Order: sequence, then C-alpha cells, then structure tokens
Amino acid sequence: MTRRSSRAFTLIELLVVIAIIAILAAILFPVFAQAREKARMTTCLSNCKQIALAFQMYQQDYDGMFTWQGAHLGDDNADFMAPGAKPTWGAELMPYIKSPKIYICPSARPSPFDKKQAWGPATDISASSYFMNGCFNGIPESIVDQPADKVLGSCWAYITKAPFTRPGNVDTRWTVGWGAPGGWANHLNYEGRNCYMGDGHAHYYQEARLTRAQFAVGPDAAKIVPAKP
Repeated sequence: MTRRSSRAFTLIELLVVIAIIAILAAILFPVFAQAREKARMTTCLSNCKQIALAFQMYQQDYDGMFTWQGAHLGDDNADFMAPGAKPTWGAELMPYIKSPKIYICPSARPSPFDKKQAWGPATDISASSYFMNGCFNGIPESIVDQPADKVLGSCWAYITKAPFTRPGNVDTRWTVGWGAPGGWANHLNYEGRNCYMGDGHAHYYQEARLTRAQFAVGPDAAKIVPAKP
C-alpha cells in the first residue's frame, strides 16, 4: 500500500491567498454597500410618496389648503406628537399616514444635537427625518404654479423630534445652499435627496440640480436664502 504525502501551504502561498481575499473584499464591499444604500433610497422614496399623498388627502378635507403650523416661515415645533404640542405638518398629516415609520428615512442617523434644541434626538412618540418647504405653509394649492416642479419637502440626514419646515429662516444648514454635497443631502455619500413634490409625486434629485426656483412658492418665496436662481 502506498501512502500519499500531504504538503502544507508555505508561508508565501498563504500570504498570496490572503492578499487575493483582501483584494476581492476591497472590490466587493463598496458594491454591497452601494446596493444597500440603493435599497434604503427606494424605501425613502416610497415614504416621500406616502407623505405627498397624505398632503393631497389633507387638502381634500381642508378646501385645498396646505397644512399650517404658525405665522412664521421656518418655525420648528419640537416633540410634535406630544399632548398640547403646537401645530406641525407632521402631526396634522398623521391621520393620513399609515404608520409613524413613514417619517423615518432608513438612511438617516440619530440626531447628534442637544436634546434642548428642536432638532435634538427623537422621543418615544415624536420622530421625523423629513422636512416641509415652509413656503407651502398654510397656502392654497391653487396659487402654486407648476406644482410638479416645486419641492414640497424632502428627507434629510438626521432623525429628530421635530418635523422641520425649511427653507426661509436663518439656518446655517440651509444657507450652505443647494448645489453642493452636505447640507440637506442624505443619499449616495450626501450627494442627493429624495423630494416630494407639490403635485403629489416623489423624485430623487442630485443636490447640484436643485434650484431656488423649485422652492420659491407663494407670498413667502422672496424670503428664501441664498438668493440663487
């Protein structure tokens, strides 16, 4: 009977195998990460569509008016679902939203801001990572020109206890402006965001393609900063 001789891997061969695995991992991991982000973007876009439809149902019940949450463009009303909270678009749309989870973009992260601030961490009953264009605050849909091109709201990067209204007030994250990564962008390495539009549809925009004209709506349009075409 003959015996088979077994030969162990040499150190060089083992290092070659490890190097090949490392190279494959470096190639494939970013692909997998991008695929996961694409899936999160799809869920977020569906959320935006649900929010847009909720606005339309609200308008049907309130004579074609958009939600109202105060006289000032850009009011931030924190802990919006707490008893006795001031009016917010988030609370007013809740009867038309299937689940509070609709207000959470899966790409958004927990708020890093102080809990004393309106945009501080979410509470057990108040959580949102979407904002409304404050120019739509309390106006009739009949005065919105070309609603399919007007941004009613969008996602952003953090989950907070306030459903924001932006733009319009003095806010450094907004005045950084559209057209550059960061700021309000939330997807694909902060290069773009999902938006829900004035006519009820939802759309992904690269930040560089958003313009001031898409946010400038109604009597408060001139208040939007920066004054960029």
